[in-house]
Amino acid sequence: MSTEADSRDEGSVSWPRVIAPGKIFLAGEYGVLQGATALVMAINRHVRMSNEEPASIDGGISTPVGVRHTEQVDDPLLRVLIEEARSIATLPGTPFHLDAQELYSPNGQKLGLGSSAAKAAAVITGAFLLAGEAPDLPSTRQRILKVAMGAHNRSGGGSGADVAAAVLGGAVEYRLLEKDVGIDGLCSSVRPYLARKADLPSRSMPLVVHGNSPVSTRDAISRLDAAREAGNSSIERHLDMTAEAGEQLARCLMDPAASDRELLELVDQSSNTLLELTQALGLGAGSGASTLDTATSVARRLGGAAKPSGAGGGDLVLVFVPAIPLEERRQAASALDRAGLHVLDVAIDENGVREERAGLNPIS
Repeated sequence: MSTEADSRDEGSVSWPRVIAPGKIFLAGEYGVLQGATALVMAINRHVRMSNEEPASIDGGISTPVGVRHTEQVDDPLLRVLIEEARSIATLPGTPFHLDAQELYSPNGQKLGLGSSAAKAAAVITGAFLLAGEAPDLPSTRQRILKVAMGAHNRSGGGSGADVAAAVLGGAVEYRLLEKDVGIDGLCSSVRPYLARKADLPSRSMPLVVHGNSPVSTRDAISRLDAAREAGNSSIERHLDMTAEAGEQLARCLMDPAASDRELLELVDQSSNTLLELTQALGLGAGSGASTLDTATSVARRLGGAAKPSGAGGGDLVLVFVPAIPLEERRQAASALDRAGLHVLDVAIDENGVREERAGLNPIS
């Protein structure tokens, strides 16, 4: 690291406290890479950044990150984030801490809730705050999104939909556009995108089940890219069907006039196409598939339907029970618990990434 870069680090400056939400993929997995519409939702499980080490980790994950010697940082995402942060603001000389324990299980296993995207949102927002730019202004939030997405892409991130959820909050309709562009000289080029907040009817809010077999998004995309480069026509066919089913489901979830029957049929269709694609890629076997099977069986008894969420074939499962009012869904969660499934306690986070101030950060 150059002396000039190190000279920008000032010991008298403190890292701001930032909170960034995780996400669930409601619809459009894999298809979003084809330019199809996806729907993601920020949730009230967060990554927190500060200059203070958490008092209790309790099996979660906390990462102290030094900024003076980034070549000593093992995580490629964090190295890129520090580089981008340096281009925005004068950084404190002390390490910052990233506490992501809410996005991990008690035994330290990833829950598939977008931890890397939340880290990107938190660190880049921290840099903007150090530069005197708060994310309260919509224009600043959009710049944070572009820079965080560029950094995430440079380190091997996926479509960017999870970054959009972490930065914007709420439910986000997301779609990739055609050509690569540079973003204001602040980060490397990223593929242009459409990201806008969406209103979801209460019936579109699912229960979230964790299957104890997380699948790496990078690994899934790497397998997909390898299959396509090899000219695997079967994978292309599965991908096209997955993209179409995902887009139909995304639009249905956002449509207050859609019927419960239509929603459940599209959840089933999306589940089937996703499962076929992930199995063709060699994903979704073992406990993930077992979780999906069990969740689907319970959902049908409750008059609902279930689908995988994210890169795997059942590592994270969404259960939709639109006939049961949102405030009465504890009975559905209890039925899933009795079947041996782990239901995550999550709700929508409407706020997105923000500076964390004592007493001013509600969970949703």
